Amino acid sequence: MRRDDEVCSSISSVIESIGTSKGALVWASSAFTGYYSALAICKRLDPGSDNCDNMAKAIAGGISVVFASVNYNYKGDADAVQSRDVGTKGMVASVHAALVADGHTFGGVHDITQHVLGQYGPDDRKPLQVTRIAGLIHAASNHTGNYDVYDFGDGEGHVHIPVSAGLENTNSSGSARALEKRVNGAGFKISYTTRLGSLLNPGHKVDMANAIANHWASWATGTVRRQGYTYYNKDLIGFVETGHAANFYFRVSAGNGELG
Repeated sequence: MRRDDEVCSSISSVIESIGTSKGALVWASSAFTGYYSALAICKRLDPGSDNCDNMAKAIAGGISVVFASVNYNYKGDADAVQSRDVGTKGMVASVHAALVADGHTFGGVHDITQHVLGQYGPDDRKPLQVTRIAGLIHAASNHTGNYDVYDFGDGEGHVHIPVSAGLENTNSSGSARALEKRVNGAGFKISYTTRLGSLLNPGHKVDMANAIANHWASWATGTVRRQGYTYYNKDLIGFVETGHAANFYFRVSAGNGELG
């Protein structure tokens, strides 16, 4: 019987409800080669650990950044998002304002677009803007880290966690070495598509981000059996909604290649 390199599983699980808002999981992928699994990446980034509990702190911070991305992309139309591109304020000012509005403590927001664009090939899809959020403290865990936000326009983007120092990275702007290349090697990113603004208050956004990250950490240590083979959990897909309208969709991905 032919073995697949990767398999997908359908999930229908609400992991957190706060008022009319819910965080839910819908899909997961698992890899036959354990080297590419979420748990394997956690172990390489957090030596001595046999789980993803510490990395969950960084993932929670990343989900909080996605909430902020919803804020700066969302234009305030209660019925539809007419445009989710970054406006005239620019991404740095907009992300900074969104983080402040959500009550976050952080060192600064920096434009690193030119540092990373040169590392893309002519046929690669390139981000419109890239910002680094330096020294973001996630309130629920007190984890401090840097997060790179890639904006591809129309509400699409991803948050890369520079986990070369992902558990303790507090550099105010990031080293030149970290900025002047696309991200290669082991790491995590959270891809997202924004829709409508969230009604959650700042504290509840932190609670939701923490619930998603903790569930991810538990899931990351698991495996699935398919046609007699064992597959190791790799990527997790879900969404956050208000009522029955999505605020954003997300995918937490583990990888050993380019994540930028």
